[in-house]
Amino acid sequence: MKHCWLIVLGIVVLVACSEQESTTLQPQQSQPSLTPEELEIQAPEQPDYSSPKTTIAVPEFREVDWQELIPEDYTFDFIKTQIDLESYDIANLQDGDPEAQRLYRDMQALMRKAPVISELDSEKIKIPGFVVPLEIDGNIVYSFLLVPYFGACIHTPPPPANQIVYVEVEDGFKFLDMYNPVWVSGPITVESKDSVLAYAGYTIRAHSIEDY
Repeated sequence: MKHCWLIVLGIVVLVACSEQESTTLQPQQSQPSLTPEELEIQAPEQPDYSSPKTTIAVPEFREVDWQELIPEDYTFDFIKTQIDLESYDIANLQDGDPEAQRLYRDMQALMRKAPVISELDSEKIKIPGFVVPLEIDGNIVYSFLLVPYFGACIHTPPPPANQIVYVEVEDGFKFLDMYNPVWVSGPITVESKDSVLAYAGYTIRAHSIEDY
């Protein structure tokens, strides 16, 4: 047919049966003429054969800093008021001096009593800090103390209990060195933990540990 804009599509119905029967093609009724614009054929939308998407609920952890672990009405000046520093010759104290050891014990006893914030119990938090290993197998650490500054509990006396977090890692994590801080995410509990290095006022059962 000459100058025809219409492409007629037939619908063929194939019926299969035990006896071979003739296939009947129903005649197509005549269609009105279409404009070239109406004859544009758009590609059908391709089906998505990719794997079905699975939505996994990931716990959200609130970033906190170390100051948030200290009650607002508590200051470290309180420790100074509880120790008669004038009774010590601090300028001349040596590491092996019995007086220096007595002062250290008195200060640590007060540090252990530093108050915590009970409202933080069971909250999902994310906090940065330095790792002081406790339970370690090769370079895999299963428990450690998280502290706010490098050298705490090792090169310097431990900070107050409300500035130390005891962290448990069920499957352990690869420990690189003590110089690099990490992010620890997990639910925090107001659960104290004593160790050979220090007394922690909080505990976190780590959900994840990442480089800072």
